[in-house]
Amino acid sequence: MDQCATSTATLEDLLGTWRLLSVSSWRDDQLHDAHPYGHFPVGFIHYLPDGRMSVIIAYGQRPTLSGDRLDSSVEERAGAYSSIIAYAGTYELVGGTIVHRIEVSAYPNEIGSKQIRHFHIADNRVHLTTVPLRRGGIPTVYKLIWER
Repeated sequence: MDQCATSTATLEDLLGTWRLLSVSSWRDDQLHDAHPYGHFPVGFIHYLPDGRMSVIIAYGQRPTLSGDRLDSSVEERAGAYSSIIAYAGTYELVGGTIVHRIEVSAYPNEIGSKQIRHFHIADNRVHLTTVPLRRGGIPTVYKLIWER
């Protein structure tokens, strides 16, 4: 797996809305989980010309809640919360990376942080690869493929 692929893509190549096609996780350059967000994850990432961005990813085939989101059980709400990733903020291209600066997030601990993604664009798809993240104490890389 080429986790450090660089890109000669320009800002204009990146602008717009991209739909999530797949997510995979890697450990020690070996495929760890081909479907960490379920077999049919859904999501969109938006890059705007003014330097703003937003992303939302939901696990595939999430169960519906038994009632209103505020009246559902604690367990149902916890399941809904733990099966979605959403944040927005600003971005900039730095060499072959995109730096997301998070201003609002479903996960409050991310606010004020930077998310660094290696990227390349090919065949109308953008490939985003995280820097290694600690998951269960083990460095894990996530590869996300998005399509226009």
